[in-house]
Amino acid sequence: MRAYGRLMAAVRLLDHTVGSRVALARIVRGWTCGQLAGRTGLAPRTVKGIEAGELRAGATRLFGFSVVLGVPISWFFEPRSRLRWRRQLTRQ
Repeated sequence: MRAYGRLMAAVRLLDHTVGSRVALARIVRGWTCGQLAGRTGLAPRTVKGIEAGELRAGATRLFGFSVVLGVPISWFFEPRSRLRWRRQLTRQ
């Protein structure tokens, strides 16, 4: 049971990491949750839940975010400095 608890803790951390990356890319572009939701076909409440790490973004949603935000899917998972990525995001 302990291994399952560690696994679920890692999954929750990943949900928060992915969500914060979605939020960072959206904010750098100057978009609201509603604007990102409109571009991805999701409800604003869903985007907010993903950004907060409360909802899990599956592969299809991650692909949609990747296309709309102009970042590779791997960007949602790679450990990088926010400043470095902020500069890269603003160049696009």
